Amino acid sequence: YYSLQMLHLNIRSIDVLRLQLTETTNIEQRLPIYKQFMLHSGGDFRTLTAAYMQKLLNLFMNSHQLPEFTLLGVGSLAHQDDIDVGVLDDGSESRKELNMIIHYLSREMFKWATELHFYLTEHVGTQFYTASIQEFKELLDKEIQDFIIITEMINAVPILGSHRLYKKFLHEITFRYHYQHRGNNRFHEAYLRGILGEIRSFLFRKINQNKLNAKDDALRMISGVIFSGKTIFRIHRGNRWEILQALMRKDPSRKHLYSELEKALSFLEIFRQVYQLFVGLEEDIYLDNPGIVDNLQTVAQTLGYND
Repeated sequence: YYSLQMLHLNIRSIDVLRLQLTETTNIEQRLPIYKQFMLHSGGDFRTLTAAYMQKLLNLFMNSHQLPEFTLLGVGSLAHQDDIDVGVLDDGSESRKELNMIIHYLSREMFKWATELHFYLTEHVGTQFYTASIQEFKELLDKEIQDFIIITEMINAVPILGSHRLYKKFLHEITFRYHYQHRGNNRFHEAYLRGILGEIRSFLFRKINQNKLNAKDDALRMISGVIFSGKTIFRIHRGNRWEILQALMRKDPSRKHLYSELEKALSFLEIFRQVYQLFVGLEEDIYLDNPGIVDNLQTVAQTLGYND
């Protein structure tokens, strides 16, 4: 049933995209349509996967008394190759049962639906799948330099579970990386130095002329800039398009730059999404592969180009 719903979701979203693009003549007209496609298809995908995971959890919980927990989405909203998640628990003794149930959930998602990646919480604390707020504090107080973990925390939004625990996580963990007007900005400044250094390292990379990789060639840099802005201007929005809209309001002198970032984000994300839907889930696109021109032609025509 999940697979049928997934097919229906993808076919419907592509049909709507093609219909909306029929009367467009240039890229400026297409970009707002690309943005809405990513937001709507991403929202539908999140709704479907959340409903499926909740059903599985209900089956696996049975009569178990589980601790308070929340399952967080920490990656891109729409991409269907995998789902980046973290599981936050309350640190009580019953977290061992919770970990076993999350293991069953992960196994079923891998077999029948979409693979889950637990990078955020598998590197924190003593449990593999879940971590408590206290364990996050103990790790981050050591001035951890893993900017993947910190960026995933900043990007975290609740998928299912306790909203109270999520709010506690924001106030006690995530917000330490936001600028504090009259507070200690040690964590905020360390994050900015790290993420901006990572962006610079990507900028200095030599672009491979025979390979496209939207993520490494551009999207990591764009996302890094957006999340930097999120922490500087204390924005609590979830997805990157919402953050950019908030940045345009809070930092109007750079509105034109945020607008250009939004255009690049929308184009690259929909290119990556449509390529994965029509061709394959791999990130690398080798331009010297036989048949790649036909594959890219399919993507181009779906995005409203004649050739």
